[in-house]
Amino acid sequence: MRAILDIGNVLVHVYLDSFIKEFSKLIPDDHDPLLFLETIQGMHDIGLITMQQAFRDKYELSHSKAISVDELLELWNKIIVRNEFMINFMKDLHFQGARFALVSNIGKEHHEYLEKICPEIFNLSEIHHLSYQVGARKPSKLYFQSFLQDYPSWIGAVYLDDRLDNLLTGKSYAFRAIQFDLNNYKSVAELKAATDPIKRIILNHRTNEQLK
Repeated sequence: MRAILDIGNVLVHVYLDSFIKEFSKLIPDDHDPLLFLETIQGMHDIGLITMQQAFRDKYELSHSKAISVDELLELWNKIIVRNEFMINFMKDLHFQGARFALVSNIGKEHHEYLEKICPEIFNLSEIHHLSYQVGARKPSKLYFQSFLQDYPSWIGAVYLDDRLDNLLTGKSYAFRAIQFDLNNYKSVAELKAATDPIKRIILNHRTNEQLK
């Protein structure tokens, strides 16, 4: 009964809109803020730069002082929103004997912020395989190879992620891949209907190692 869980849009909501609106004021007009952010975030997620360093550098490019670096960093953190239902989803499964590993493309700042607003997801998980600590991001093979090198007994575990490209790589390493996007469900009733079958799969599933 082992489940590998992505964090963003699986256990917590990630809302980028308000951040993008403010961030776009700090970059040149000919840059697409989403593409510009993706470049920074790619470096950030594998631990090459903190978002505070990135914001401070990019802030210097702007002629507008509409927002400070610290305010921008606060907005960056607040794109993450706790979901009580998914916390209870983990608690219920943990009570029934399920074990969890967290796999996430995440930087240092978001990790620290999540530990403040959602400490349960880390306390209930025995493995935290985070991209900024690993030096690789999903869906790269290197990310999954490093996971299995450290935790070979987890091969064949159930794996939840919102992104299909991540799941396809995970599936190639024999994980039982299930796509789940928290933001697709607008009510507790919808979430329950979507997660009850997943609970049953996790509770009845055995990894390859456990089947030997």
